[in-house]
Amino acid sequence: MKQKLHLVLGKDDLRPIFKFMLLSREVVVATNSHILVVHDPNEIFEQHFIDTIPDGEWLVPAKAVQEMSKPKAFYYVKDGYLNIEIKGSKTAYKMIPNGGEEGTYPNYTVVIPESYGYEANIIQVNPALLNDLRQAIEPESPGVILEFSGLGRAMKVRVSDRFDIKNYKAVIMPMMLNE
Repeated sequence: MKQKLHLVLGKDDLRPIFKFMLLSREVVVATNSHILVVHDPNEIFEQHFIDTIPDGEWLVPAKAVQEMSKPKAFYYVKDGYLNIEIKGSKTAYKMIPNGGEEGTYPNYTVVIPESYGYEANIIQVNPALLNDLRQAIEPESPGVILEFSGLGRAMKVRVSDRFDIKNYKAVIMPMMLNE
């Protein structure tokens, strides 16, 4: 996986659920509540890994997500553990069911706007968050395209159509202007 999804995950101990990526055979979700990316697993993972994901939704800790994005990382699920092998070293992370001991991942679909095309005169976004989101979508993209859905609402973030990645959704929340 070349996408750097760990950059989109939260670091806030007050909202620990955002320190996890949501993983299933149908969807991969990463958010820190300011930025969100949703991927189709078939576009970012190899089939051998998807085939090992158990039924249901799982929480993957940020450290494991970061290791999965390293070059030449090989990963699979076996006996309830996400196993990651890098250069002969193996680390195993317990698979945590969504809704279990760590909590339930929030309904991310409610923040994804259904319509776009709103014209904005002035908008402020955090450039560091925007760059983290770009790397979580497609690290090789030199920039992003923003689509507005209304004043104070989440903005759709996408990369150029020239990249192979197609089945994803990404949003960033606007910042308050301090003028």
